[in-house]
Amino acid sequence: MDLVLSILSPLILFGGLVTGAVLLVRAVIGGGEEPLDPVEALKSFAVHSGLFVAFLVVTLALVDLGQRIVGSGATVGSAGAVELAQTMALLLVAIPAFGGLLFASERRRLHRHQNGDTRSQRGWSTYLVGALSVSLVVVLVYAAQLIIRLGDTDDPFELVDGVAPTIWLAVWGLHWFFLRPRFGVRGDAHLAIGSIVGLGWFFTGVYGLVVQVLGSAYASVFDDLIAENSGTAKQWLLVLLVGAVVWTWYWLLHFDRPGSVEGDRRRSSLWFFTTVIIGILPAVTVILWSVTAAIAGVLIWFLGDTTNDAASYFEPGVFIGTAVIVAVLSWAYHRWRLVSSGPAERNEALRFANYNLISLGLIGGATAATSLLLIAWKMARTGITSFAGGPDVANILIVTLTGLVVCTLLWRHQWGTVERHREADPIGESDSVWRKVYLVATFAVGGLALAITLVRIVFIVLRELLDGSAASLSADLSSPVASSIVIATIVWFHFAIWRADRAVLAGRPDAPKADGSPVDARYQQPFERSAAAPVVIRAATAADLGELFTLQRAAFVDEAFTYDTPRTPRLEMTFADYRTLLAASTTLVATEGHRIIGAISARSYRSGGVDIEGLMVAPDRMRQGIAARLLGEAERQLAAAGHATVQLIVGEIATGPRALYESRGYAIASRDQAAGGPSLLTLHKSLSAPVEMPKPDPAPATEPTPFDSVQPLS
Repeated sequence: MDLVLSILSPLILFGGLVTGAVLLVRAVIGGGEEPLDPVEALKSFAVHSGLFVAFLVVTLALVDLGQRIVGSGATVGSAGAVELAQTMALLLVAIPAFGGLLFASERRRLHRHQNGDTRSQRGWSTYLVGALSVSLVVVLVYAAQLIIRLGDTDDPFELVDGVAPTIWLAVWGLHWFFLRPRFGVRGDAHLAIGSIVGLGWFFTGVYGLVVQVLGSAYASVFDDLIAENSGTAKQWLLVLLVGAVVWTWYWLLHFDRPGSVEGDRRRSSLWFFTTVIIGILPAVTVILWSVTAAIAGVLIWFLGDTTNDAASYFEPGVFIGTAVIVAVLSWAYHRWRLVSSGPAERNEALRFANYNLISLGLIGGATAATSLLLIAWKMARTGITSFAGGPDVANILIVTLTGLVVCTLLWRHQWGTVERHREADPIGESDSVWRKVYLVATFAVGGLALAITLVRIVFIVLRELLDGSAASLSADLSSPVASSIVIATIVWFHFAIWRADRAVLAGRPDAPKADGSPVDARYQQPFERSAAAPVVIRAATAADLGELFTLQRAAFVDEAFTYDTPRTPRLEMTFADYRTLLAASTTLVATEGHRIIGAISARSYRSGGVDIEGLMVAPDRMRQGIAARLLGEAERQLAAAGHATVQLIVGEIATGPRALYESRGYAIASRDQAAGGPSLLTLHKSLSAPVEMPKPDPAPATEPTPFDSVQPLS
């Protein structure tokens, strides 16, 4: 238990840092979430943090108890009775506490659903992400320990060693297969974490396995084993297989496909983060480093100091070659996923990757340029061909020039990519948060470094003048002067870019006028909805057709994102098709002043009852109880008209609508799936019981026209 606690402490800290970073990024680029209620947030934090602590205590106590039962643990009356009593006491207290907190969380969820908010709770989502991630990582930690012990005759595997990973795996399964579908997870953080962990394990196994193969080939040529090579091919293969299972489960089966409880998470913010920042950016970095090292090594072998034997030069090639293979595999796959559905729309994840690679090239190029100036300065001053007690100048020149060329090419390619996007979208690219961060960081770091080097130059000059000896002045000034030249060039270049961006942004409609003329009033204040009029539910009329058709186009965009295609029935419907459909339906609309903000229709066209369809709400009024009120009013009027049963069709992965319907008593009657199409559920509800109505607005509303029968729209 102490081992697991020591493992969990840094994991919890790391998880908190990652969560904070994600929340910070969402706060910067906009996360689309509703404002936080401090009181509700505090309640949620108390409930779900307690739930997480109870989860850890129960799991650790179960592990301890299981190890005592399977192993030669203590029984009553033995020396270990005290520890056993402690474990049992923890279980007897922690299990009811966990159940009580789980019940409290369920009550909060039901209360939110009754108020029309069918989304999962932030606190519960955070708990699920933490529990799933911690249990997964702990299982993998135990798996690593078991793999390391394979073939270890001094410490062989015993049955008791499998207790802890088995219990943690069972806990993970409980959260994944039962709690996750029931309560839902807001966001895709747990899928990203699992995908990243699985990817890391998989490529670690690939790396170790390839090193084994290349190391064997190296040993056969040079008759010298690589000292750094550790582990056996069997162990690395097991690491590869475990990583492949985790990565396949999280990424291939859930994160990178539409058919999951969370819906289609592809091309979300964290999908881009996992694809670009985890899959592509590190791979490109490793490829560049490996290529630079390989080129420099070959050039040194042919042109530089080659006093050592061949093995000392080619031994790193095993590791460099393996790193290139693994990095190319990661880059190629994730690049393919990025462009498989067409060119990726420019977003902050892609910009983040571009500016990170630009920074990498800039730092490497600046370092190499500074070193090159220093070498040239020393050679011009002394004419030396080698450094005292150091390597040959030729070797240093080869490494420096190779690094300068590779880093410059990297910077030039990435900067050219950014500038092409800036030409296509000047305002969008110039206003990018990561472009601004890059420029500000360059100014801040570059300006500080330039100030330090200038102070150092002045100090050296004054010191030499006051000492009365300038013999070492040239040597002392070489480093700060070379650094200041490079830094000043970088700062000047980026200052010009910053001024160009300011000029572009100054031309926006919402930018202040240079001549002091007034700005268009539309841009002076942030957009906000006017004071809400009372929501009125009434029968639709023929005059509403145009506005209803427009509302449908806006309301069903989320459905297109869910199924990852714009070719959904509601979005492909023409105006004539929609008019024909409503002519065969009875429709209610929710209005706010003169604006229609929602609608619902009923139509009899198949056996089983009246079909409710076309439930839609304006995007800016979603998750405010409008859909629940429309559904409740339709059910009430249909029940009053004598209809005993209603039914509807909903997509199996449409988690939001399904949660609304299930919270109002709809049950799955059948499941259908056409070839190549999405899975659709038919939900039924009996209207024999009184229909529960959502709480209406306090403002008075006109009496709606009832569903006397399901008749066409007049």
